[in-house]
Amino acid sequence: SPAIRDVASSSSSPSSSVKFYQGLNSYGQYGYRGPDSSPSSLVGTHGGKTGAGHLKRYSFALFALDGTLELDPSAADAGGVKDAMAGRKVLGYGKLVGVHERFFDD
Repeated sequence: SPAIRDVASSSSSPSSSVKFYQGLNSYGQYGYRGPDSSPSSLVGTHGGKTGAGHLKRYSFALFALDGTLELDPSAADAGGVKDAMAGRKVLGYGKLVGVHERFFDD
């Protein structure tokens, strides 16, 4: 069973001895910045006609590993984390993919 339970939704980190680090996002910063749904950031259409919605996917992954990664938090972007995970055993994995759609009128 999990060692950490009932974490309040307003918590920024669990109050325990468990160490974790947040990696860099695709903007090269820490934290979540929300969807960028400007027309220039979106690819593809849904509906294929004028005013059709533009789709953008957001993917979040969580890995439970057999040990601690040796990784400088300032190098913890997606590529750095994948490199540091090489040779590690993945004990558990979860992924959440969300799709954001915004409609534009021509």
